[in-house]
Amino acid sequence: MRTATTLILLSGAASFFPDIHGLHASEVKVRDVESLRRALGSAKAGTRILLEPGEYAGGLSARGLAGAPGKPIVIGAADRARPPVIRGGGSGIQLTDPAHVEIEHLVVAGASGNGINIDDGGDFETPAHHVVIRDVTVREVGSRGNQDGIKLSGLKEFAVERCTIEGWGKGGGSGIDMVGCHEGKIAGNMFRNPGGSSHRACRRREARRTSASPGTASRKRGAAP
Repeated sequence: MRTATTLILLSGAASFFPDIHGLHASEVKVRDVESLRRALGSAKAGTRILLEPGEYAGGLSARGLAGAPGKPIVIGAADRARPPVIRGGGSGIQLTDPAHVEIEHLVVAGASGNGINIDDGGDFETPAHHVVIRDVTVREVGSRGNQDGIKLSGLKEFAVERCTIEGWGKGGGSGIDMVGCHEGKIAGNMFRNPGGSSHRACRRREARRTSASPGTASRKRGAAP
C-alpha cells in the first residue's frame, strides 16, 4: 500500500480562494440524479447544489458553469457527515469550461474512466479558472487503461485540497494528472493505489500548440518536449 501527502504550488499561486461565499447564495437540495442534472443545468453565480446522502449515477457533465468572484457555484454534500456517492459512469463528474466552481465533500467511485475530469473545452484562449476541489474522496476508478483519479486540462487559478484518492487506472495513470495547468495549488491530499500498476501521485505536463495549416492551429496535449 502506498500512502502520500503532497504540496505542489504552480507558478503564481496565491490565496485566490477565500473560504467565504456570497451572502445571497441560492441553496438547492437534491435527492436523485434527475434533480441533480436539472440543478446543474440552471445553476447561476452563488448557487449551492447540496446532495442529500445516498448514491447518484455517475457520468454527470456540465459545460460553462459560471460563478463569480465571491459567489462560486458549489456542488457539495447536504450532510458532510454522510457524503453522497457519485457511482459509475465514464467519468464520475466532468466539467467543461467552468469558472468559479467548487466541488466539496463528495465521494466519486467506480467510474470506468477518470474519476473527476475538468477541462477548458480544448481552447487555449479560454482556460477553465477558479476551480476548487476540496475534501473529496475518489476511489476505485479506471479500467485497464491510463486513467486518473482527477484529470485537469487547461486550468488556471485552481486548487485541490484535502482530498483522498485511492485506486486509479489499472494500466497506468496518476492520482492527479495536470495538462496545461497554471497558478494552482495541490495541498494536503492522500494517495493510495495498492492494486494499480501506477503509484504516481501527481503528474504535470504542458499543452503544446501544433500548426494544422498556415494561419491555423490545433490543440495537442501531451508531455512537454
